[in-house]
Amino acid sequence: MRTVGSKRDTTWPVIRNTAIQLIHKLGYDGMNVRLLASETNLQPGSLYNYFKSKEELLSMIVCAIMEDLLGEITARLELCTTPVDRLKCFIDVMVMWHTEHRKEAFVAHMEIRNVSKDRYEEYVDLRQAFRTILEQILTDGGKVGDFAIDDFDITCLSILSTLAAIPNWYRENGRLTPAGLVRWHIAAIFRMIGASEAAMAAAKPTAKRAQG
Repeated sequence: MRTVGSKRDTTWPVIRNTAIQLIHKLGYDGMNVRLLASETNLQPGSLYNYFKSKEELLSMIVCAIMEDLLGEITARLELCTTPVDRLKCFIDVMVMWHTEHRKEAFVAHMEIRNVSKDRYEEYVDLRQAFRTILEQILTDGGKVGDFAIDDFDITCLSILSTLAAIPNWYRENGRLTPAGLVRWHIAAIFRMIGASEAAMAAAKPTAKRAQG
């Protein structure tokens, strides 16, 4: 088992990652501070230097997960210019992240119900940030004629729900690779939003991504 250093910048990631593994395996109710201390080679009392309660630990983990994903999306979108490219990028990041971080996604989406109302509202604010990004992409695409959306609210919710649900059924030994899932979701979502022929053509994957 890994020996943990005393500095917060090295210890906290170990606590966070171990807690994610335990919550995914045992559920929030099954994970406790004593078990977490045992798995990280720390004293139970020393863990409270990092969080005040198990509920706060869960909230910190979930918010960090959401912030990491949001940061990755934001950084990638800065490299895109057109609405088509931005939507492709948004889908790409979401699909790849949800296939590579299934345990984190499970904790963020399924266990957040265990936190208090105040902490849940912080999670809701972060979740809204994803919708705001998607709404802006779809709005910009509609203005230039790339997308033709009948019901904006339902479309946004459907896209986000579809992408967030990937960890529920994705398996590494499944029929499609993550790159294949990216292609499938891009095609499906572009059809959903009534993408123009030009937008559909521009949405086709690059040669590098198409190899997956």
